Amino acid sequence: MFGRRFKQGGFTYVELIVGLALTVVVLTAVSSLLSGLLFSARIGTGHIELQQATRVAVDTMVRELRYAKQIIYPDAATTGVVDHITFINADGETVTFGLGTTAGANLHTLYRTRGAVDNPVSENNVSLLEFTVERPRLITVRIQATDQQGGVAEFTTAVTCLNIPE
Repeated sequence: MFGRRFKQGGFTYVELIVGLALTVVVLTAVSSLLSGLLFSARIGTGHIELQQATRVAVDTMVRELRYAKQIIYPDAATTGVVDHITFINADGETVTFGLGTTAGANLHTLYRTRGAVDNPVSENNVSLLEFTVERPRLITVRIQATDQQGGVAEFTTAVTCLNIPE
């Protein structure tokens, strides 16, 4: 019994190197897959946030326009497409929704202007804002926003102004 040699098990250097090389290849593939998934998730999250911010902007405008007492038209026409809208709200205040401040700054920011105060509603992502006055009581609001990755959110809705006679 003492004279028997036991065969030792294990890996040769060649087997270890091949195993390590395969491990590196698999880990590289998995890490690049995870990196792509994280990038896609970040883009998707940004687009969802853009949609939510745009929806909040539309809801804010619709809520105020619905209870407007009077629409102040930008020119002699009482119908047509305009890029801003001014109205007298339920509290009797003059309110304007439009892109940019009254001083002409931040042209991709939707502002709600009341008196001399410009309040941002949706910041730095609005690429299109249109108000179409269909009838004295019916206004269509169209807004389009884009994010830095090229995602686009667009909403169009019609508002009936309840306090304005037909």
